[in-house]
Amino acid sequence: MKIKIKAVSILRQYMPLSDSRLDEESWRVPEGATIGEVLQVLNIPVKYAKIFMVNGIRVDQGKVLNEGDILHILPTIIGG
Repeated sequence: MKIKIKAVSILRQYMPLSDSRLDEESWRVPEGATIGEVLQVLNIPVKYAKIFMVNGIRVDQGKVLNEGDILHILPTIIGG
C-alpha cells in the first residue's frame, strides 16, 4: 500500500533513499503495517521519534496504517 511520510526537524536526516520510496514523500509499505514497523524499516531511531500524527490526529506507534494515510513523525518538542 502507499502512504506519505513526513519526518520533521532532525528526523529528516534518517529518511533513507530506498526501493520503497515512490517519490519525494510517498512510500510503499506492507498492508497492515504499524507506525513502529515503518520506523524499523526506515531505521528511524525510536529514541528520537516521539510524536506521531496520522491524517492530523495524534496516535501511538501501534497504529495500523491504511492506504493513502499521511504519517507525520516528530521529535520531542522542547521550547521556552
